[in-house]
Amino acid sequence: MREGFGPPTETVPVEDLLLLRGYFDAQSRVCLVVWVSHDEPGNDGLEPDHHTVLGVADRSFEERDAEALLRGVEHEVRLPGWVDLFPLSDVETLRTVGTILWEPGAPRIGQLDPLDFHYTWDPVESTEEQRASFAAFLRTIPGVICVEGTYQRLWKADELVDLTMQLFIDFDAGRGGIEDAVRRVETAWEESGLARTPNRGCSLGLPGDPRIKTAVLYE
Repeated sequence: MREGFGPPTETVPVEDLLLLRGYFDAQSRVCLVVWVSHDEPGNDGLEPDHHTVLGVADRSFEERDAEALLRGVEHEVRLPGWVDLFPLSDVETLRTVGTILWEPGAPRIGQLDPLDFHYTWDPVESTEEQRASFAAFLRTIPGVICVEGTYQRLWKADELVDLTMQLFIDFDAGRGGIEDAVRRVETAWEESGLARTPNRGCSLGLPGDPRIKTAVLYE
């Protein structure tokens, strides 16, 4: 867990607090929600940013997709400030400095939502014409060695929540500027017709996670 969390200097609006508590009352995966502050650089020196910190059971944090859970919760409920997700054993240490926004209370009636958020990755689909157009642009960009693409899908159980198209760029920094190369790859992405989803992004380096299945779009 990041260091430097301290007591909040702002309170959560009542309407947000009621919405938050109603949401977490109806689920079974998040165990503790704490409101804290964290000093960040501002125009006049350090200024407090406020965070909603979610704690999940340590084993669940290690064995299941924590990032998917975080994105899924943010998709379903409005939470105040920045939102962080950590193992429960870490979040418990914030009790002495933060404000407890929610924790399990009396037994609840009805089936609880398990917040079964998870990712899947599938290779990007493209036509030969699109790949040829993409390659024609990329050959003019110094340092680009290979580009692979994946569709990253965020699911809740078997329901699709979000779709993101992600490019991974293998780049030789000794042959060109990284920021300019990424910008030009993104332009080539648009011009070639490959960028077919509203949500998309580029990452430097090829994926190291064996779960991520990609298609080679340029090499």
